[in-house]
Amino acid sequence: MIEFKKTSRKATIKLQINTLMKFISKSTFLVFLLISAISVSSCDDDNPYEIDLSAVPKPFDISNAISSDTTDDGLIIHIIEEGSGQYEVDIRDEIDLYYTGRYLETMEVIVLSRSPQTSYINGNTTPSNIPSIPNSRFAIFDGLVEGIVGMKEGEKRVLIIPPELGLGVDEDGNGDTARYDLELDEIVL
Repeated sequence: MIEFKKTSRKATIKLQINTLMKFISKSTFLVFLLISAISVSSCDDDNPYEIDLSAVPKPFDISNAISSDTTDDGLIIHIIEEGSGQYEVDIRDEIDLYYTGRYLETMEVIVLSRSPQTSYINGNTTPSNIPSIPNSRFAIFDGLVEGIVGMKEGEKRVLIIPPELGLGVDEDGNGDTARYDLELDEIVL
């Protein structure tokens, strides 16, 4: 005859919890160890939120511009290299464009709302796709829109945008002049 030892419900629950804790502790420890190893091996000293502008090229040299023109509203357009093809950018076109906006006075890349004004952000060396100029981030500057229209594929331009057509003027009438280096890669539509 087999004898059964009487155990209280409390003792049974305690035994089940201890068994579960041993299993969870080993599993949890192994998972923690695996995650820690992966985390440590992929760590570097870089701040993941830091903006990398190392791929931004030097400003175009405007001293040898093919042509320079100043519009009635003060926008200066320097054509550095002529483009090719029979089509020019129209305001409704989708385009692929390399660009970098800088403050003219300091030549530092313009950063608006944590968004650098360059297609070369974080090591990127491909052009930015602008689906439609009036509906893009470029529509915030009248001078930028005006300076892009009329470009041909492969053309390089430097725009000197006065505050009234670009970054704006404060209540004292002061404002920053912007410089945009542009290279039209392609007129998509």
